[in-house]
Amino acid sequence: MFNRRVAWYQISQNQGQTSSLVVSKIREDALLADINNLTFDESCVLRTMCAISDTELLSELRRIPPPITFQKVQDRCIAYDREKKETQSTTGKKAAAAAAPATPDPSQKSSANTPKTPGGKQGTRPQIPPSMVGKCARCGDSTHSRSSCPHQPADLQCSFCGKSGHTEVACFTKARGCQRTVKPPSGSASSQATSATSTSNPPAAPPPSTPFLSGFPPAARQGQV
Repeated sequence: MFNRRVAWYQISQNQGQTSSLVVSKIREDALLADINNLTFDESCVLRTMCAISDTELLSELRRIPPPITFQKVQDRCIAYDREKKETQSTTGKKAAAAAAPATPDPSQKSSANTPKTPGGKQGTRPQIPPSMVGKCARCGDSTHSRSSCPHQPADLQCSFCGKSGHTEVACFTKARGCQRTVKPPSGSASSQATSATSTSNPPAAPPPSTPFLSGFPPAARQGQV
């Protein structure tokens, strides 16, 4: 009976159908659907069924257990709109999150692009002293660069700063005028130069004293001399 009443409210004139046939069908179906005994609430329910264009919602309204009242239909329409809005909002947020570019984590930065110091440690590359510009950072030769140096870093030991990987000629610490941190060996050129300087300039000897004049005053000494 409910479906007959819904169908009665949905009667419309088809293309090529005469008006007399439409009116006749309305009268016949009204008797079959018992339209004369409809209440106000039932009329609102049937009119709502005919006005809804959403097929999914219309299917849910038809599954409402009897008796189908207008209050039940109205509550189901409100709940359906709320659920549909929440679903659309969640779907939109997921789509926006998937389309957004990933933010890099500063704590996960790769160390591959971090420059290395001549000693092999990662960090900020030290500034090259002006006197070492254009020279090899390992041996100090100006005919080649550090990348093409024939010497291996493991075979080089600086006698000035004590670090490995370069010679004293190529020592940045020495080029900056810093103090020597390694004591030169006794047979080195600097040690020999220091020893020669000490030998060539011996300390002046005190003047000889005369025992005979030591007991007289200074003036008497001058007179005796």
